[in-house]
Amino acid sequence: KLKFLSETGAKTVIEIKPYMELDGSFAEKSGFEKKTDNTFYMVAKDKDELIGIGKMKVFADFAEICDVYIADEGFKMLAHGIGKSMLNFIERREIYPVICKNENLSDLMRLLRFKKVDEITLGGRVEKDVYYVNLKGYFDAKCHNEEN
Repeated sequence: KLKFLSETGAKTVIEIKPYMELDGSFAEKSGFEKKTDNTFYMVAKDKDELIGIGKMKVFADFAEICDVYIADEGFKMLAHGIGKSMLNFIERREIYPVICKNENLSDLMRLLRFKKVDEITLGGRVEKDVYYVNLKGYFDAKCHNEEN
């Protein structure tokens, strides 16, 4: 659970939890297509109101961050919280290589310490021009500045 201060100064508790499926209204709001195998969602809600969704695919030897939907642009930093929650979900399954092919998430990927790579081989597949991070020790690491 994350706590945010609203514009009025009131505390808001936002819950971010993994979901195997999206109900119809969540899928419609986010525009995410029907679930495929290996797809998981990280859903952020304020009480019962949907405020954000992260979509990821988790395979036996790597994972992919696919997309992040935020209902209100005023909650831009919520994307970071959803991203971290997805990485934690993946890392807890002892899967460490993570990629992202979605250029629309480039700012978020940099915030999450992904690096752009020309080519990487994962699960016997060659992925070109993707964002990549290895989660081994990721959550143990100290804060990094841009030079590290």
